[in-house]
Amino acid sequence: MSNVLRQVLEESGYSVVTTFRGDEGLVKVLHGDFDLAILDVMLPVMDGFELLKKARAEGNETPVLFLTARDRVQDRVEGLDLGADDYLAKPFQLAELLARVRARLRRGADASMVLECGDLRLDVRSREVTRGKKLVYLSATEFTLLELLLRRIDEPVSKQEILQTVWHDPTGRDDNVVEVYVNYLRNKIERTDAPRLLQTVRGKGYMITCSESAIA
Repeated sequence: MSNVLRQVLEESGYSVVTTFRGDEGLVKVLHGDFDLAILDVMLPVMDGFELLKKARAEGNETPVLFLTARDRVQDRVEGLDLGADDYLAKPFQLAELLARVRARLRRGADASMVLECGDLRLDVRSREVTRGKKLVYLSATEFTLLELLLRRIDEPVSKQEILQTVWHDPTGRDDNVVEVYVNYLRNKIERTDAPRLLQTVRGKGYMITCSESAIA
C-alpha cells in the first residue's frame, strides 16, 4: 500500500518521503519540513495516534491526514481531537485521496492565518483562540468548527456542510452531534456582557455574526 501511494503521489507531482514505523515517522515529522503527513493508525512500535499526540505536544503543526481501516466514530473523533486535519477510511479510491491532499494543501497555501470577529480571534498557525484578553481552550474538533464558521461570517452554514467539513461524513451520522459541538463552542466563546456571536439560523444552520445587531 505504501509503495502504491508513493507512486501515485509522485506521479501527481509531489515529493514523497516514506517510513514504516511510528517512531521513525515521528522523527521525520519533527525534523522535516513537510506540507502534509499521511499517517496510518496501525503503525508498528508507535501507532499513528501516539505519533500525532507527541508531535503536537512538541508544537509541530504539520497537517495530518489519517488513512486507516479503523473507521469507527470513536476512532475518527479521537484522531481529530488529537489534532488531525482529515480522516480517510479504507477501502478508498485513490482519486478521493488525491482530492483531499489537494484540498488540504490549498487550505495551507491560501487560507488566512488569523480570523477575527469583534474581540474573538483565531490563529490558525498557533491554533490559539482568544476572546478579548482571555485564552479559550478548544478541542481539535471545536477549533475546526469555529474556523469554518469564522471563514463564513454572516453566512449560515448548514448541518450537512458542517458534518462534511468537520467530520467528513455528511451521511450516516446523527446530526445532533453538530448541535452538541455548537453548544460546546457557545459555552466557551460567548460572554455574558456582550452580544451573542454564534447564531442559530432556523432551517439554514449556524453562523458567526459580528454585527452590532447580534442577539444578546
